[in-house]
Amino acid sequence: MENKKSKEQNRSLYITVVVILVALAAVVGVTSAVGKKSSYVSNSDALATDEFLLNEERLPLGVGAEDETDKTADTNEAANTDEAVDANADALPSDTESDTSSDTESDDGAESEPTNTLPEFRSPVAGEVINPHSDTVPVFSVTMNDYRTHMGVDVSASPGEAVCAAADGVVGAIYEDPMMGTCMTVVHSGGAVSTYKGLYSTIPDGIVQGAAVTCGQAIAAVGDTALAEVAEEPHVHYELSIDGVCVDPCLYINFDSVSYEG
Repeated sequence: MENKKSKEQNRSLYITVVVILVALAAVVGVTSAVGKKSSYVSNSDALATDEFLLNEERLPLGVGAEDETDKTADTNEAANTDEAVDANADALPSDTESDTSSDTESDDGAESEPTNTLPEFRSPVAGEVINPHSDTVPVFSVTMNDYRTHMGVDVSASPGEAVCAAADGVVGAIYEDPMMGTCMTVVHSGGAVSTYKGLYSTIPDGIVQGAAVTCGQAIAAVGDTALAEVAEEPHVHYELSIDGVCVDPCLYINFDSVSYEG
């Protein structure tokens, strides 16, 4: 009987202990869950606060920088515009200055010849014309042993003698022709162009394309580079064109003497 009672007491005690342990476990679990929740809420609040602060710091700065940039650009543009207007205003002459300048030029008178006026020409060398200009009727060529047109005049001269500019002008071109040797053109006013052929191959210093030359200035020397006329006595072959039309130089130049070979 006592054993049975003892067993029931032990069983009750065991159940009580189990209940107490379960209760303790439940309390511990609830406390832990509450702590985790509180920690999560705290961390969430912190993250939200940091993000808010970042946005509060960055957005106004970004907007402010753009505004300042726009203001600076507008200020610089306005300043540049004002400077450009002032510069243009300074560069443009006033009506008074323009009128004064025009009156001065008109009173003084332009001494330079109009570009449509022909200059006065002179012979490029002091010799006689040994072969005339003939652009329509063929003439006999001693060198080529045939009849052909002759677009210029051949003026006798000694080898190496200076060839002078027939008038003021600008060197147009210096080139080599297979049959006429070293050649040079000089462009004059009035649409006139002088062409010198059969020159010495060495050209004086400073005589280059675009160089300005004056009437009587030595621009080359008499040579024997013209294969088409090499059998003739030493001379310079001179051509003159006006507005692109080849003309007889004798109509514009008073050569010292003329002696046509028969």
